[in-house]
Amino acid sequence: MQALASTPLPEVRELMQEIATRYADRRLGEQATKQLAALASVGKPAPPPVTLSGDLELFGLPNLLHTIHQSGMSGVLSVVNPDGKTEGTLLFNQGEYRGGQAGTVMGEEAVYQLIEKPFPGTFAFVTRNDVMQHPRATEAKDVMGLLLEGVRRYDDFQRAAAVAPDTATFKATGKAH
Repeated sequence: MQALASTPLPEVRELMQEIATRYADRRLGEQATKQLAALASVGKPAPPPVTLSGDLELFGLPNLLHTIHQSGMSGVLSVVNPDGKTEGTLLFNQGEYRGGQAGTVMGEEAVYQLIEKPFPGTFAFVTRNDVMQHPRATEAKDVMGLLLEGVRRYDDFQRAAAVAPDTATFKATGKAH
């Protein structure tokens, strides 16, 4: 029985289960039950990293960042536009923001840029325990503070865009006012 206990085949499991059931009141049945328990842990691969993914418009980046923070997750968040181009990569360690990049913008400004100018797209969060080994990892930043500042900047940007939208053209008048 001990020789078979490390063989994770269905036939071996069935045989052990049959012995455990048929001889439950004897030492042989007890031994089979123990071997079944040991067999349950043999040959199982490590669980894959937890991955969170979805639609940015549906979930919303501020909500997503809050969820990562509240859950104490560690890993890399990638934000992808509809064309499949990665617009930003943010690092988290135990729910704390540890750096990132959005285009050429790095650090906290990357979060602000992604919040200020939302776009349709998708996100993927891949759990990683080695985030602090990443070359762009920095000291922890308060996620709630980043979110509040990002939303404030978004509001300011929306007000400014209402006065002077991106499509507006201007001509110099030569006057100071």
